[in-house]
Amino acid sequence: MTASALERARHWPHPTFPGTDLLHARYVTYAFGRHRHPQYAIAVITHGLEAFDLRGTRHHAGPGTVAMVDPDIVHTGQAGNPGGWRYQVLYPDVDLMRSVTRDLGADGLPTFPQCTVDDPHVAAALLRAHAAAASGDRLASSELTRSGLGLVVRRYARMAHAASAEPDAGQRRVAETAAVLRDRLVSPPSLDELAELAGCSPFALIRAYRRHVGMPPHAFLTQCRIDRARALLAGGADVASTAFEVGFADQAHLSRQFRRHTGVPPGRYARERRIVQESNLPRA
Repeated sequence: MTASALERARHWPHPTFPGTDLLHARYVTYAFGRHRHPQYAIAVITHGLEAFDLRGTRHHAGPGTVAMVDPDIVHTGQAGNPGGWRYQVLYPDVDLMRSVTRDLGADGLPTFPQCTVDDPHVAAALLRAHAAAASGDRLASSELTRSGLGLVVRRYARMAHAASAEPDAGQRRVAETAAVLRDRLVSPPSLDELAELAGCSPFALIRAYRRHVGMPPHAFLTQCRIDRARALLAGGADVASTAFEVGFADQAHLSRQFRRHTGVPPGRYARERRIVQESNLPRA
């Protein structure tokens, strides 16, 4: 059996909290491309060794390690040794984390300056929350998820508040052109056209994206396409029509990029959402 044949991944929505996802996976040869999530990513590595690049630094996480990544922070993920790694990931959305923080009597959104910690108590709490969500138990999963996230926030987060300073020129250029890219997934403008809109040179625009987004404009466009594809698939769209709708050349192109960003193929992603949605319907 090849190493890649040993790989398994399940990516599904939380049974109680809309916008919050979970991943349970074993990866050996698979590697995530540079990507980011609109949600937080809070993982417990259970076997092996994961390596990931974050803010210009290579990190390693072994069994029992809790890894925490803030929303919209570009990072990677790959095996840290030939045996790969297994982990369980909770992707709480911003609304849930804001609610958890308010429950703790704090104001603002949590941010995690320390991206890996060795804390058996926190790891066990997160794994209990993960197991309850995997079983579909709505009461237990909602209770244990809030409890586990509260523990992580209390021990390792600091509060981030909205910046009051005026955005610099690079931030303004990114904001103006990012909106255009989100609106024109199927027929994006050229780099020169974007730069003209932003009132700067093409190289200056690339530098602004790398500084403020963590990736160049073309990679940001791919991420926007994946974000839109996730929403369409969660709403019941099929893979082929989704590929066309978000601007990929064909279904195969969507599938390659989708797996590089989420860890699972788009068809499997959609099926898991249908299963959870159907299980949450009231019974006659």
